[in-house]
Amino acid sequence: MNTTPPDIIWRLRAGQGPDIVVRPEPVLRLSSLLMVRDAVLAGAGAAMLPRLLVTDDVAPGRLALWGPVSEPPFEL
Repeated sequence: MNTTPPDIIWRLRAGQGPDIVVRPEPVLRLSSLLMVRDAVLAGAGAAMLPRLLVTDDVAPGRLALWGPVSEPPFEL
């Protein structure tokens, strides 16, 4: 049973252009941000994670940084 509200959206700031809107469809629910990062590395999909947790994976290209989320301010 999916308990995620249907109105959840991620608004990505696209520089000077309009925000990019993403409507996530959750496939996993995990209680640890490290487990979320590991799931994304394994191909589970996208996640909102603190940049501090993914810096070592973004630099060599294992993960892609999509940019900041508008509200609340967060990196995706």
